[in-house]
Amino acid sequence: STIDYGILMSTNYIDYRKTMDKKESLYGAVKAAMPTIFTSGVILIICGFIVGLVASLTSISTVGFLLAKGTIVSVLMIIFVLPAVLYHLDTLIIKLTYRKKTKEEKIAIKEARKAKKEAKKAKKAEKKAAKKAK
Repeated sequence: STIDYGILMSTNYIDYRKTMDKKESLYGAVKAAMPTIFTSGVILIICGFIVGLVASLTSISTVGFLLAKGTIVSVLMIIFVLPAVLYHLDTLIIKLTYRKKTKEEKIAIKEARKAKKEAKKAKKAEKKAAKKAK
C-alpha cells in the first residue's frame, strides 16, 4: 500500500506542472500529499508494531515488525527522495507525460501564467503602498 504514496505525489506533481513551474509544482504536490502520507503511514506503522508485539507466533510477529520497518523506509523515501527525483528529472517527466497541446490549451496556460504574474505585481504594489502609508 505504500506505493500509493508515490503515485499520489507524482500525480499531484504532474497536475500542478500543467500551470506552474517545477519548484511551485513540487511544493504544491508535497503540500497536498503530506496529510495523506502521514496519516496512512503512521497508522500502518503502528499496526505493524502492534502485530509484532502481540502475535504469539514468531513468523507473524516478524512479519508485523517488517511491515512497520518497511513502511517507515517507504514514507521517508517518499518524503525526501521522490521530490528530489521529480525535480531533477522534470524535463524527462514532462517530455514523456504530455502530449502536444492544442492551441486552446496553450492559450489557457499563457493566460494562467499571465494572471499569476499580474497578481504578484499587484501584491508588490500593495505592499509598497502600505509602506508609504506608514
